[in-house]
Parts: sequence; C-alpha cells; structure tokens
Amino acid sequence: MPKDDLPTYPIVEILIRLSDSDHHIGSYKDHTIHDQGVIVKTTQGIIDVPLSLILQQFHQPELITDSELAVIATSFRKI
Repeated sequence: MPKDDLPTYPIVEILIRLSDSDHHIGSYKDHTIHDQGVIVKTTQGIIDVPLSLILQQFHQPELITDSELAVIATSFRKI
C-alpha cells in the first residue's frame, strides 16, 4: 500500500489514544509503510503499528481494546 493511500488521521488518533497512558510517545511527524505494518515517527521516537490496527481505527475504532494499545505501546523506541 502506498503511503498516500493510507489516511494519516487514524494514525494520529491511535497516537492520541496511546498518549492517554504514556505521554512520552509524542505527536505525529511522519510514517513509513513496510511489509509488517507502519513505522510511525513521533516528536519523541518511533513506534511500530500494525496496518490492521490502523485500518480498524479508521473503520471501527470502538473495537480496539486497551490491551491491544498496550501491546503497541511496548514497541515505542525513544530517539
């Protein structure tokens, strides 16, 4: 999937949801799509987010659980 085909706002919404539990993640700066998902660059570091979760945030955000977000948060790496 080309970068331009993926809307940015579900990524931003996921970062907002993640920042509710960890304010160190930072704000959206950019993203890169790869085979396994999306690498999101923030003002504080990078985080790997599965493409399926971004698409779920786009279509049915209410189905994303706090435990799924907690797993994603563990991939955060400060730069």
